Amino acid sequence: MTAFAKTRNAINRGPLSSRGIVALCIVSSLILAETFSGALRYYLDQFGLGAALSVPKVLAVAFIFFEMGTRKSTHFLLLPVLTVWAYSCVALFHGVPLENILFSYYTWSPILLGVVAHKYIHQRRSFVLILLFCVIASSAGVLVNNFRDLPWQGYMYKIGDTQLEGSRDWSAFDVSRLAGFARISVSAAIGIALPILYVAPNIKNFLVRNGILAASLIPIYLTTHKASIVALALGVLVLTTYRKKGLALIVCATLLGAAIWLPFSTSFENYVIDIRDDVDLLLFASFDDRLNNTWPDFIDVANQFANPVIGVGFGAVGSSLRIFEVPALLGRGGGDLAVSDNTALALWGSFGALGVIIYASLFFVFKGLYDYDVKASRGLIAVAIAIFAIGIVTDVPESPMCMFFLGLTISQSRVRSQKRAVRFESLQKIGRQHA
Repeated sequence: MTAFAKTRNAINRGPLSSRGIVALCIVSSLILAETFSGALRYYLDQFGLGAALSVPKVLAVAFIFFEMGTRKSTHFLLLPVLTVWAYSCVALFHGVPLENILFSYYTWSPILLGVVAHKYIHQRRSFVLILLFCVIASSAGVLVNNFRDLPWQGYMYKIGDTQLEGSRDWSAFDVSRLAGFARISVSAAIGIALPILYVAPNIKNFLVRNGILAASLIPIYLTTHKASIVALALGVLVLTTYRKKGLALIVCATLLGAAIWLPFSTSFENYVIDIRDDVDLLLFASFDDRLNNTWPDFIDVANQFANPVIGVGFGAVGSSLRIFEVPALLGRGGGDLAVSDNTALALWGSFGALGVIIYASLFFVFKGLYDYDVKASRGLIAVAIAIFAIGIVTDVPESPMCMFFLGLTISQSRVRSQKRAVRFESLQKIGRQHA
């Protein structure tokens, strides 16, 4: 019996509804497009179809609106959506063009897709197999890239008047950051770490499961994305100590606290990392740059244009500024808000103090995964920890893979809370009957 044959009790093998099939197809297209983004951009542009890579997200947006309009269980999303609309008005007040705001809606859509698609795809065998395929493909792409250059590396193309990056060819201290089939090395690393943590609990064979997890470190190491290595290690730690809720909550609180404290502390604290040799340079140079340049500069530019309590507005932060430049948001030193390299900082830039509160509240989302103890939550518990680790040095809203899995986590936490409430109401009824 194979390792995957033993998972029949953990994986839902029942038939999908017609809406479930649609959800699975849209989710699969989004994940596959992200996995092969670099290669797809290159080959689609050869046939003048560069814009076709946007189709999965456009379908995702359509499916989100359809679900919100037809399922009462998604009505809780109305408040977050209204909040985003309100802060879009704040962005317009600060001179952010409408196209930047619309592009940010498009960028953020995977989190809502994860929320509405959870009911149909979570723990489905077909979804697990698709994720496993993407992990294998991403790993193979990085390994091949380690021995030879790929044709899409460094490729640039245009859609209309907008110059776009097909796949980034870059290095740090003469060490290439390999992306394989993906657009950038960060996407490749995240595209391996998160799916394998989700899939791992469904592999019952101890040796196979841990062998796959250990092997996934090799391609992640080749991407040089150190945050994903740490994220995978912490995810595995929480996965193997699943029943120790206290430990998981401490890890979660520490990661969220670090993501909030570190960037904002640069406003009043000067950090000096003692870099003595090439190893220190490779390990800590990028983090030192964030502490002394990226984070302080981002805070300085944001404070030039908006009240720190209110924020600059939704659409004023992130990659939309790279696609559609906004001269009105250029800082005195020529800096902008396109790169924050920290999720709490990115949310603060968009939503002000509310953004920091939203990020801190993810602790309660994570805690909710434990409220109704089911094995189906294990993968998402590990994935959530990995996302929080990555979020310390990465703008998570810019990663479709992170946002999608975060949406799944939010929905799973909500399901557990709802079941706990139903169980509590049932106990109350029984108590009244015996009173």
